[in-house]
Amino acid sequence: MNNQAIAEIVISLCNHSLSLDDNSLFRLPELSDEEWVEILTFASRQGVLPIIAQQLNGVQVRNEQAKDAFIRKLMSAQNNGRKYQMRLKVMHDLAMLFAKEGIDVMFLKGATL
Repeated sequence: MNNQAIAEIVISLCNHSLSLDDNSLFRLPELSDEEWVEILTFASRQGVLPIIAQQLNGVQVRNEQAKDAFIRKLMSAQNNGRKYQMRLKVMHDLAMLFAKEGIDVMFLKGATL
């Protein structure tokens, strides 16, 4: 599978994950085990795996090696999501403390810096 096709699948998964319409139906594409691992690897490199992880619960991976890679990537995404939420809370708390003291702040690159 080429990078363009992988990117389009990841983008559509992200768009659906961020959709405000919870009743909308989204059908996971029929892909091989190896293609699903490629999708996860690409999404992980782009930092969007935590966003799409919930939707990937319905994916059936048959090959044991691919299944192991798939599960490791999803577990990593969940762990990264929890870390992000903790950093976000710390940033919020710091911003509130700085605001209380009249100190202006500017976040340059999200919760990862």
